[in-house]
Amino acid sequence: KKNRKIYLNVNPKNFQKISLPNVVQITKRNAESILTALGFQVRDYSYVDNIGKDMVLDVLFEGEKILPGQKIPLNSELDLILGNGKR
Repeated sequence: KKNRKIYLNVNPKNFQKISLPNVVQITKRNAESILTALGFQVRDYSYVDNIGKDMVLDVLFEGEKILPGQKIPLNSELDLILGNGKR
């Protein structure tokens, strides 16, 4: 009909990519709050022998180690590798 408004919603196929902040060598609690505030999701934790208990040693995205500053899609699920406090 004439003069009728049509509204169109467009959903993106992919989320925008943002840089991963440097969360290595900070505590699990701080790293998790930084990552969730930026729009990432922390999915799983793995522990390895390291003197720093609950200290973030590496970040994994889709099973691959990623470095601070690398761009990954917003709302991505990340895994953290943490120290268990043992030598």
